[in-house]
Amino acid sequence: MRGILIINKEVGMTSFDVVSKLRRILKTKKIGHTGTLDPEATGVLPVCIGSATKAVEMLKYHTKEYIAGIRFGLVTDTQDIHGTVLKEQESHVTREMLQQMLPTFTGVIEQLTPMYSARKVNGHKLCDLARKGITVERATVPVTIHELELLNFDEEKQEAVLRVDCSGGTYIRTLCNDLGEMLGCGACMTTLKRTRVGDFLLSESLTLGEVAAFVEKGTLPIHMMDTDRLFSDKKRVNVVERAEKYLLNGNTLTFDEVVLLDGETIPGEQVRVYFRHLFFGVFTHTADGYKPYRMFFPEPDEVSVGRAVMIGKFDGLHKGHQSLLESMKETHPELCKTLVTFDFNRAKEEFRKNQVLFTQCERTYLAESLGFDEIVTYPFTDELRNMSPEAFLEKLLREELQTKALYAGENFRFGYERRGDAAFLREHGAEYGIECHVLPEVCSEDKVISSTVLREEMSENDLLAIRKRMGFPFFLRGTVEYGKQLGRTIGIPTVNLNLSTMKMLPERGVYASITVYRGKLYYGMTNIGLNPTVSDERVLKAETHLFDFHGDCYKESISVFLLAHTRKEQTFSGMEELLSRLKADEKEIKEHIEYGKYEAFTKEITDVFGLDTAFDYF
Repeated sequence: MRGILIINKEVGMTSFDVVSKLRRILKTKKIGHTGTLDPEATGVLPVCIGSATKAVEMLKYHTKEYIAGIRFGLVTDTQDIHGTVLKEQESHVTREMLQQMLPTFTGVIEQLTPMYSARKVNGHKLCDLARKGITVERATVPVTIHELELLNFDEEKQEAVLRVDCSGGTYIRTLCNDLGEMLGCGACMTTLKRTRVGDFLLSESLTLGEVAAFVEKGTLPIHMMDTDRLFSDKKRVNVVERAEKYLLNGNTLTFDEVVLLDGETIPGEQVRVYFRHLFFGVFTHTADGYKPYRMFFPEPDEVSVGRAVMIGKFDGLHKGHQSLLESMKETHPELCKTLVTFDFNRAKEEFRKNQVLFTQCERTYLAESLGFDEIVTYPFTDELRNMSPEAFLEKLLREELQTKALYAGENFRFGYERRGDAAFLREHGAEYGIECHVLPEVCSEDKVISSTVLREEMSENDLLAIRKRMGFPFFLRGTVEYGKQLGRTIGIPTVNLNLSTMKMLPERGVYASITVYRGKLYYGMTNIGLNPTVSDERVLKAETHLFDFHGDCYKESISVFLLAHTRKEQTFSGMEELLSRLKADEKEIKEHIEYGKYEAFTKEITDVFGLDTAFDYF
């Protein structure tokens, strides 16, 4: 057994208690948690099982989110409500005072480690020393408070509820204590619930009682997270078949032995490495290639018994492709559902001159969301280009991919000069031990749904037609990059995506949008263009202003869904005119949101991409 359980820790249990009980429930000793949670606190506690425990030390400092209760006018030795009272006094904090103070505690701040903590000084836990009445000198530690939001305030009781998004290693008790000191009345924490660790959410957590029930039913594996979820912030690469022995021996993989799934990497960057849809470990980009940093070899029961395969460019993964996948799931649920596609970035110029609707990164994200178990990407080499249909079936599908079933549409072509087709599959598939399923084409409004049709509609900026044929709005996905911060100076901060020259884009201008970040949805407006009013760089970018977001997602992945084109790109006389127009854009889009114009879009996004988080809007 290998993977992660997200435990909803109950009041009164230590993190060690949770691990001890799980060892008895699961009948295994190889279990570890990824960071302590106070006994009186509740909420998210990720627990690693089997070979996943190798990641524990690497992951203790993921970002975390808490909901904390705080009482002003009371100071205790433990900085929470359960300690010995050191001072109690009248407090006259107002909501306005508290709101004004919170920004001073955001960003990088210094925290003095509390005596009642699990950190060690000279080999001794501070909490053990504190219980003996011993106080020792401690150094301050820098921590980062990404967001600090007041959720509720009872002025009569002098109690507040805060939402804290922070770096790992942050003591919320100390934050409450320091906040009270700055307000001149003292304070202590009354309650604490951890709602997120990294991208693990409270909504997907299990109680120990639920875990025990699932074990008894034999259904626990479907409730466990894959080990690679621990590294969701890292880009992914696939290892090509010929490099199998080098991967298994722990050798450095050359750049030609991997296919990038999420875009280019840089020296020193760590990536997730996959082979035959299984996660093998975290590797580091070096001058010679990708060097193993921490290996997580699959368990024997994870190895697939064979594949059900769809193969092609899949520029869009439209409803036609989705019908093939649904047939695959229904007919061969026991097989690994595999999408095989090609990396044209390494192909000759003639094969990469055309733009695509979705980049490699976007196709992978979409395929995983739709329910594929595995995405295998092959570099489009001369060898592959010149492979006969017979060799394609025997060498690529049967020998390398261990294909048991192949799913294709009537217009499927493969092999040298596209000589292989649906008729060839029907006639020869069985000779290679491959069960071939050729399904009729899917139509929408009297048109066959195809990537060619989608690209034509994109050239006409017909996002509605594209949405109908795909079943969800057109989207952009990438890593947030720093911009010039001009939006912040005028009160309209944006998150910025650099756009690939390979990606086909709609008309330049402003769009109503929905952005997905860490499983949550945010309405906003997105500008696709060159920013002619403030820049002469001639670099095409997507800048999105999120209406209800105040954090920092720099260097994190987001998806931006374009709902409707509200106006074309314009050049303004200056910043004042630009700001006025942006305010008008925002007002118009918000009115449409309030009238429910985009509710259908929201349902499509949540259904297709497996999201269940409602908007926290207005």
